[in-house]
Amino acid sequence: MLNEFEFKKIGENDKLVNLHDYQKKKVKEFDNWLTDSINEKKIKLFYRGVDEGHLKNRVKKSFRKGGDNGKMHYIFEYGEKAKSYLKENVKKQADTNHFINLIQDVSNEVFKNIFYKIREVLTMKRKDVVKNFKSSNPAFKDYFYNKENHQDFLAKIQRLNDFEQFNVRNYYLRLLHTIGEIGNYNELSPCVSLSTELEVAQDFAGQKGIVLFYWLPNPIERFGTSIEIIHQSSAFIGKKGLPIYFSDYFPNQKEFCLTGALLPHQLIGYQKNENFVFNSHLINSNQVFNEGFVEVGLEINQEKFEESIKRDSEYGKFLKVTGNFLYQDVKIEN
Repeated sequence: MLNEFEFKKIGENDKLVNLHDYQKKKVKEFDNWLTDSINEKKIKLFYRGVDEGHLKNRVKKSFRKGGDNGKMHYIFEYGEKAKSYLKENVKKQADTNHFINLIQDVSNEVFKNIFYKIREVLTMKRKDVVKNFKSSNPAFKDYFYNKENHQDFLAKIQRLNDFEQFNVRNYYLRLLHTIGEIGNYNELSPCVSLSTELEVAQDFAGQKGIVLFYWLPNPIERFGTSIEIIHQSSAFIGKKGLPIYFSDYFPNQKEFCLTGALLPHQLIGYQKNENFVFNSHLINSNQVFNEGFVEVGLEINQEKFEESIKRDSEYGKFLKVTGNFLYQDVKIEN
């Protein structure tokens, strides 16, 4: 899977260096596990292209140990989180009560915001992708065009249990996230964009960016939404009398909207030009790639996670995933 790249790691003085022989052996074991797991449909591989400019605001200057590679240490410790997790955006969420303050929020206010924001997006006259979407989803358009339907929308949402509301919320949030309308350039979105196509992620990264390689265990609907998952969800949502849609704004991007964050445990590494830089936890551990590895991922000592993310990062909250994949944000107190 990964043999087209030059294998590297972040070494002393934060320079990219070659792997030791034992690390090459570990990589070969992992690559065999990765290929087999994909072929057996145990996992799915995703890619995220990140522009270099977006990498600088994740961690404090004291943690940028040297150059471009130095600031990448953080990603193997904290993962990559939605923009709404940055301190400045956590403050904006609290100040404006805009969309979602916490990822577990399924309040009436959230659904009210979703209704009016979808209505606002659908009335945009300048975006051809919106026009195409409306042509493909006329009943959906008509429902949100009618301002009076917001009471009907909220009443039907209130009849759902919390778990159903969480999934329905993400169903509609996907529309707003994929078009970049949850705050300024999605600064208040609880989602992270991934793609199933490497070339798409490489385009987003540009020449100076990186592409993260990430896996999720099946079934992936536990972790976010794709257009295929939207199609599956539409049957349930339609039965509840709520409006449904059938297409994406940007179908060629093959986007998966991940809820909350890429956790470091499933982060393989990143591509930078012709190099592939491995997650330090993958190549420096005695990790066994067995059946349990599919779900739990890399072993990472996080005993001091809360202390270190407060000290070193520019995040104002972090994500916890509890039993039965219940999502919970934890705010970082200064």
